[in-house]
Amino acid sequence: MKEYFSHDYYARNDTKLVKLQMKLGYEGKGIYWDLIEMMYEQGGNLHLSECESYAFAMRTECEKIANVLRFDGLFVISGDTVTNESVTRRLMERNEKSNKAAKSASKRWEKDANAMRTQCDGN
Repeated sequence: MKEYFSHDYYARNDTKLVKLQMKLGYEGKGIYWDLIEMMYEQGGNLHLSECESYAFAMRTECEKIANVLRFDGLFVISGDTVTNESVTRRLMERNEKSNKAAKSASKRWEKDANAMRTQCDGN
């Protein structure tokens, strides 16, 4: 199953991303989106202490990644942990929906143990 994450379709016009691109070019913007993808993959946060491994994965320098991570409020840094408010919010929404769906499925199974159709029942 392919995973995905939602983001605003007009994100390319976000003031902070435009400023990032002005300062670091498309490479900076690409690093930003790779970091966002990595955050989703790792449950919502990254660690500054892992900068070298992120740099290796992106085939760039740790200094460039650090520049993006510290750029004008794109990320929140607390000690070694790096988060993004939008990623955190969207992961919480995803978890809430998933939990709600799991509860609904559980209730459905409690009421009717035969709730799932067999292959031949569809015809």
